Amino acid sequence: MFNFNPAPILTTEQVQEKINSATIIDVRRDDELEHGMLPNAKQIELQELEQALQLENEEFKTKYDFEKPNKEQELIFYCHAGGRSAKAAKLAMKLGFNAKNFQGSIKAWSLVDENVKDY
Repeated sequence: MFNFNPAPILTTEQVQEKINSATIIDVRRDDELEHGMLPNAKQIELQELEQALQLENEEFKTKYDFEKPNKEQELIFYCHAGGRSAKAAKLAMKLGFNAKNFQGSIKAWSLVDENVKDY
């Protein structure tokens, strides 16, 4: 049976607390990254995410240049405003991952990090 519930939502403050312990995934397109990323974040575009999370560990590491998260690790997804990250987190949850959505995403993070600009 599928879980159709949305992924848990995190605030900026909650993400700040988890920035060094969770795996942070940016699901924006390459051309959006010029506006900055959250510290320690890795990028997997939303359109690639389902396939990426189903890759074998070595293939994932070769393609994305970081270790594939395991299903127990906390994954926090973000985008520009929270729509794509909500889809990403829900998709990851369906695949059995411990996924959360940073609903404010870059719009919210730009208010607390001068290296990140809203657009």
